[in-house]
Amino acid sequence: MARTRLKTLGLDKVLDCPAEEMGTPDDYFDVVRLWDVIEHLQSPSMVLKAIHKSLRTGGHLRLSTTNFASLSRMINGPDWVYLNGSDHIFLFEPPTIRSLLTQMGFASIRVRTRSFNLRRKRYHPEQDLSPRYHVLLPFRKIIDELIRMSSYGHQMIVTAQKAE
Repeated sequence: MARTRLKTLGLDKVLDCPAEEMGTPDDYFDVVRLWDVIEHLQSPSMVLKAIHKSLRTGGHLRLSTTNFASLSRMINGPDWVYLNGSDHIFLFEPPTIRSLLTQMGFASIRVRTRSFNLRRKRYHPEQDLSPRYHVLLPFRKIIDELIRMSSYGHQMIVTAQKAE
């Protein structure tokens, strides 16, 4: 689907494979997008290093991942939906994702957060839990808007560039 959609925009170099298996030539892509991927990788640094090499100078990386420093995680504690599952291997906060990207050679790193999520889950046995603070539910949209102005959103949206 992504390949077809991007071809309509005149973009024909689309790679669809596990990130750890990405084998592309250096300076190949203008943009790489990792949406809800980095937290699932065995070695985020290895994949980011490969992405950095595969980007052209001035190319962009755009990724999203959950925010361990989010208000959602603080409220939900150990029942936060992404904390106790086995599929989220690495959890990042704005300073840690910024530091990792800097170590991998990226520059012009921008991190913003968005969304307020009260979803809780227990994985052993697997079971969705009802929100702990029902009083917050009617104010979720207002909280979402306020969260956009902070670093406490549930989701981080990160943009970085391969330096010129």
